[in-house]
Amino acid sequence: MKKQIIKSMAFILFLSIIGMNMNAVAQHGKANCKKQQSFQMQQHQDCMIPDLTEDQKQKMEKLRIKFHKETLQIKNELNEKSARLKTLMSAEKVNMDDINKTVEETGAIKTRLMKAKVAHKQEVRKLLNEKQRLMFDSKMMGQHHGMGNMNKGCHQKGHMNKKGKCCPKR
Repeated sequence: MKKQIIKSMAFILFLSIIGMNMNAVAQHGKANCKKQQSFQMQQHQDCMIPDLTEDQKQKMEKLRIKFHKETLQIKNELNEKSARLKTLMSAEKVNMDDINKTVEETGAIKTRLMKAKVAHKQEVRKLLNEKQRLMFDSKMMGQHHGMGNMNKGCHQKGHMNKKGKCCPKR
């Protein structure tokens, strides 16, 4: 009887471990997908804003390039801190002071990145007229909630340019 209970418990433990591993893999895939979708949204935001002039498009492109140059270093720092945190947390002897310090530094870097993103969006908004700002604001505010739609075709989402082509291009 005891052997049967032990076997049952071992089997349940085995299934639990497999389930947790599958969940971790699925979440990692979702994170990569969200990064790609966010890049696509930012890269092609001008497709979602009506009646952009060539001047506006050129200025937006300059702002976008400037933003990516500014944030590349910040993102690299964030990746370094994340790697450092993983190293500290998996050490033989864990030093909580070092871990907490690295967590604080990571938070400060994330704050710098968020401030840069907000400043960039405000610079883009300055280029737009009232109607365009309304569309830009509604798209930017809905970005975090509506990302699940990114994998659907442009025809289903209604993103078409004036020539009837899908926008954004994939």
